[in-house]
Amino acid sequence: MTKRYVINLVIFIISVSLWAGGSKETKDDMMESSEAMEKDKMMESDVMMKDESDDTMMMLPDEDGFFSTQELQPRVIPFTNETDAQALAKNGAVVYFFGATWCPNCKNFYTDLIKNYKKIPEKVTLIFVNYDTQNKLKQKYGVVTQHSFVQINADGTKKSMWVGSSTVEVFLGKTDRG
Repeated sequence: MTKRYVINLVIFIISVSLWAGGSKETKDDMMESSEAMEKDKMMESDVMMKDESDDTMMMLPDEDGFFSTQELQPRVIPFTNETDAQALAKNGAVVYFFGATWCPNCKNFYTDLIKNYKKIPEKVTLIFVNYDTQNKLKQKYGVVTQHSFVQINADGTKKSMWVGSSTVEVFLGKTDRG
């Protein structure tokens, strides 16, 4: 359930309970209270609309509860399989980002990525890999912590690896584009 739905449901239940329960509140008091709640809802809605128009807004998770890359494609994509990643590496730089939604550093990088993903050149692809589920891939590249980056060659071998990039700028500085 959404937050707004739950708030409206609670308001409705309280209103019906007070109305039917013979509360000492007068109908005028209830109307004032109801109007105040409606104003609060409108203010919350205004804030939500402002947040939605803000470029720094966090995107909703994808259907698996992982960072969504839908609006960041084609420069940033979700991991599907190694063969697809290797095919991309034949035409440009490919970097796996082993992230976790519970990781504060990963969230910070993701927030910066939302603001700055257009700075990633066309020949660079960042592939989001779920740190919590891709154990074989972690083992293959020696990844032992979330917020790890692994650049691969076209044959799937590790070209370079680093932990931590707080911004797209730092990420691009560590990525071999040549």
